[in-house]
Amino acid sequence: MADVVVRQEAGYESSAILPPFKRLVFDEGHHLEDVATSHFASQFSRQGLLKLIAKLQHPKKPGRGLLHQLSGMIAKEIPEELEELYLNIAAILEDRLIPGRGELVDTITRSMDLVGTAMNSQMQRSGSTQGEHTLRLTPAIYATPVWGEIEASATKLAADISAYSVAIKDCCRLCEKLPDEVAAKLAGVLTDLKGIRSRLESTASGLQFFCEREDEFCRWIEVHKSAKGLSVKLCFAPLEVAASLRKTIFDKFRTVIITSATLAVGDKFSYLKKRTGIDLLPPERVSELLLASPFDFARQSYIGIPSDLPDPNSPAFASAIESFLLEGVTITQGRAFILFTSYELLSKVYVRLKNKLTEMGLTPLRQGEVGRHLLISRFKKEGNAVLFATDSFWEGVDVKGKALEMVVITRLPFRVPTEPLLEARAEHISAEGGDPFREYTVPQAVIKFKQGFGRLIRSRDDRGAALVLDVRVLTKNYGRSFLKALPGTIHNIGSQAEVLEGMRDFFTS
Repeated sequence: MADVVVRQEAGYESSAILPPFKRLVFDEGHHLEDVATSHFASQFSRQGLLKLIAKLQHPKKPGRGLLHQLSGMIAKEIPEELEELYLNIAAILEDRLIPGRGELVDTITRSMDLVGTAMNSQMQRSGSTQGEHTLRLTPAIYATPVWGEIEASATKLAADISAYSVAIKDCCRLCEKLPDEVAAKLAGVLTDLKGIRSRLESTASGLQFFCEREDEFCRWIEVHKSAKGLSVKLCFAPLEVAASLRKTIFDKFRTVIITSATLAVGDKFSYLKKRTGIDLLPPERVSELLLASPFDFARQSYIGIPSDLPDPNSPAFASAIESFLLEGVTITQGRAFILFTSYELLSKVYVRLKNKLTEMGLTPLRQGEVGRHLLISRFKKEGNAVLFATDSFWEGVDVKGKALEMVVITRLPFRVPTEPLLEARAEHISAEGGDPFREYTVPQAVIKFKQGFGRLIRSRDDRGAALVLDVRVLTKNYGRSFLKALPGTIHNIGSQAEVLEGMRDFFTS
């Protein structure tokens, strides 16, 4: 996607990050909407903005940085007959860029502090004092004094960033008038300056766009409050990427192939096609191919769903699954992924089981203790590990053989419905007469569910058990969508004891 974004600016026949090409393959294509969303979205924070201009002048060593480097080089290189040009360049550096950089740092800090203060007032009114807080910008929010303060700060910041980028542009234009031999020596510095100027222009435009009320985008503010203070992000993202993907991808390339083991929902590509704009293309341009798995899931896997566990939203759920998990890992002697949808439940269950697992001679591992790569490496090496993991371990992890013989899905992987973008997209679908839960929320979760199950069988020689602990697959109408997503046969839907007994039989057969 990064290469495609560059080609939008430079032309589709040009070289960007890669040489020119006319055929495009998206592997893991179930992420296409999310990846496109991130490329058409923006976020602005104090740290990010300060980092953007840090190369201009060292924060702690004012005599170092691109601006002073350019000033010193020009003083040495320009011949006497170009003294007036030098003086003009020096004037921009000394009068606008060098002092302006410090002023811009102050503006960034002051503006983000003002946003933070306004958000802090909002948090106190809502009863939130620590941790994460998110405010989606809606008509109701736009009508409040809080938004007036935030808008004024962001607008002022955008104007100051834009003015500073103009000063860099003016300086670079004058430098381009220098003799070739001088310009060649300045080329590296000027390239860096032009890159910063371009990003500053984009930032100013983005901040201005953040303050607009255009209906096709979701806008929100994220705040993290800790003992160290407030950190603030101003964010926006498109409600839909279908039309943009058609314009920038499908209409520009002769062939686009989208491939993944989890593109289909209910053996159809309807969800993918609607969300990514493929359904906007002429039918003759679209070919579909749904391939059967090379694995014999009926023989290689055991799928069990205990029907007597409490609903996962029940306060009793964490304690209820404790003994069941211990019985399960006893059968497999560890070698298990226990997948969660929240760190809160993960931590609660891990703390309760850690010592018991150790006493059983097993190795409990928790996501976040070390890096992902090291954690997987240790899991494979131990041979009896039980890994408690969340989001990033539902996919993209490949553990073949006996090191992994059980995957437990504790809850159906619905994303948090109050996330600003998800909430806004759901409202958008409703406004167009659709059913956001059926058309968006469930398919999204089904794909993630399939990815989680997919950690289990990675080769024709693998065998293992998948256990689904969320009774909603049995008690809710939408549960059928998840059951249909499981390959092969569901071997046992029954009591916890019956599911575990069936699992023992599977591993001894």
